[in-house]
Amino acid sequence: MTDADHTNGGRLQGRVAVVTGAAAGMGAAITSRFLSEGATVIAADVDSSALEQLHERLSVGERLSIVTADVASPDGADGIAATATAKAGFVDILVNNAGILASQSFETMTFEEWRRVIDVNLHGVFLVTKAIFPLMRSRGSGRIINMGSSSFFAGTPKASHYVASKGGVIGFSRSLASELGRYGITVNVVTPGLTMTENVRRRTAPELIELRRQQRPLARDQVAEDIVGTVLFLASADAEFVTGQTINVDGGTVKH
Repeated sequence: MTDADHTNGGRLQGRVAVVTGAAAGMGAAITSRFLSEGATVIAADVDSSALEQLHERLSVGERLSIVTADVASPDGADGIAATATAKAGFVDILVNNAGILASQSFETMTFEEWRRVIDVNLHGVFLVTKAIFPLMRSRGSGRIINMGSSSFFAGTPKASHYVASKGGVIGFSRSLASELGRYGITVNVVTPGLTMTENVRRRTAPELIELRRQQRPLARDQVAEDIVGTVLFLASADAEFVTGQTINVDGGTVKH
């Protein structure tokens, strides 16, 4: 039995959530927890095969819908909104989790590399939020949770495109919180540290992983499940009066 089978009296019972970058890592962990808390979830990702595997693994019937979409494309964002419209006609929670983790020195970085990271990590947040917003406005409430990165506070070297994109997410979210509060919509950011998803572990040098572990007061690897509780809090009624905030979850590496 998966976590998603435990749905009695969950904190998100009856809520409809959209999660991007949902097929693996943090997105999959968030999707699983939301389902276990009673939500209906539209899980979006560019990887259709991984989405199918997610759907099969969680096995919750009609409460989980999947949609293959590139968040950096207006058509992709509109496709996510269209799926949510067909499924429920409204959205209560949006988690903009899709993103590219990239490492490249500024000296060797091309404009194409810079643009691709900005397109997915920043433009994607704008496009999906823009597409989903009408489905929240009609409800007179909503929770938008955007995924940032603690690298923004640290100014991590050899990642200027990534750090810039995540800084943009924080700025966008603060302004949006000011603008959308009149509709009962909250907008917040969660900033994880280096999180040991399968993709990160495959692409990150072991010595860097060990360095991050040693830098944390909580001296262990950060895993996807470490993020889920904070995201759930922001999605729940407990965070009804929390907006425009950035919550750092990195084991204490950055004191924010």
